[in-house]
Amino acid sequence: CHRWRHLISSSPSLWVYIPLVFGRRWTDEFLRLSRPLPAHVYISFPTIGYIDRNHIALYMLREHADKIGSLTACVAQNEGMGEFNQFLHLFPIAAPHLRHVNLDCYWLHEQAGTILSLPVNPFCNAPALRSLRLGMVNVHWPTMQHLQGLESLTIDWRGVYGRRSQTDHPSVLQLVALLSNNPGLKELTLRE
Repeated sequence: CHRWRHLISSSPSLWVYIPLVFGRRWTDEFLRLSRPLPAHVYISFPTIGYIDRNHIALYMLREHADKIGSLTACVAQNEGMGEFNQFLHLFPIAAPHLRHVNLDCYWLHEQAGTILSLPVNPFCNAPALRSLRLGMVNVHWPTMQHLQGLESLTIDWRGVYGRRSQTDHPSVLQLVALLSNNPGLKELTLRE
């Protein structure tokens, strides 16, 4: 038993996927055991149950953003919109190892509430960012064109049901600036 415990605790790759459902103590333990590898963090909203995952997510981003390699956050119900909005407004964060971001906002009903927006220049402190997927999350296009080093960008507005304005679309000049700043971009997907 001691040998297995030692083997498992000395294998960082077994601890890099951190679902923020177990509480702060376990989150810290996953981070400790996953060193020196970057962590892959997943959180969903609303945060239901005995453990307040939103506080753990806020803690993770404030205290350990430099350890995150990928971040997936999604909201699946109207009840989680407030928590998800708080989460989005933590950006920009200093995350030097952050390579992949997936922010997905979808609803279970067609009569969904308002569309959430990222703050201005959300990824300015994430120089390693290579893949960005935004599902029904509006972006500030003048600052998006300043992203550099992207290999994949997906922005998906399907299911928004007419709550977007024309200003949510990038202009041709903004797309050209985005493309010229990201010569390694292999995939650009804009869905409506």
